[in-house]
Amino acid sequence: MNVNTKTVGLSLQENVISNEAASFGHWSVGDIIDDAAVIRVDQGLGLLLRLSDGILGFTHVSLFCMIILSADKFNK
Repeated sequence: MNVNTKTVGLSLQENVISNEAASFGHWSVGDIIDDAAVIRVDQGLGLLLRLSDGILGFTHVSLFCMIILSADKFNK
């Protein structure tokens, strides 16, 4: 919930509804995925990515990084 913009974020992901930790499959926090492709940039939030085996993922990018780097530099 953001009181400044009067918006609420909702999710229908099963792990969020059941209050369980998300599964990352064979990936671990901090892994570098060389063949990930940027699908969308949500300014101030992060990136929607397509991973090597077709799985979609979202990663948070700090505001500092979004200011320093343009969206073109995120996609290889």
